[in-house]
Amino acid sequence: MAWLDALRAWVKEEVAAHPNFLIMGDYNITFDAADVWDPETLEGTIHCTQAERDQLQALVDLGLSDSVRLFDQPEKKLQLVGLPRIRLSQKSRFTH
Repeated sequence: MAWLDALRAWVKEEVAAHPNFLIMGDYNITFDAADVWDPETLEGTIHCTQAERDQLQALVDLGLSDSVRLFDQPEKKLQLVGLPRIRLSQKSRFTH
């Protein structure tokens, strides 16, 4: 979270100095359940915590836009063909 605090401080200065400021990247933080393949399982886990989402929103609040959300997005359809189903327990999640 300290890195995101530092990023926000830097972005705030850059936006003030450069009206056409652009920053790009994937910060591995989800805005909401629509951003993940399994919202129920991933809610509250790394990249999906409210604290991380608040940090991401704080960047947007500086006047930035999430370019993905500027356009309509098709409904997600995830199909895993030929792959075995793996059920991860709460304890073993993300260890496979």
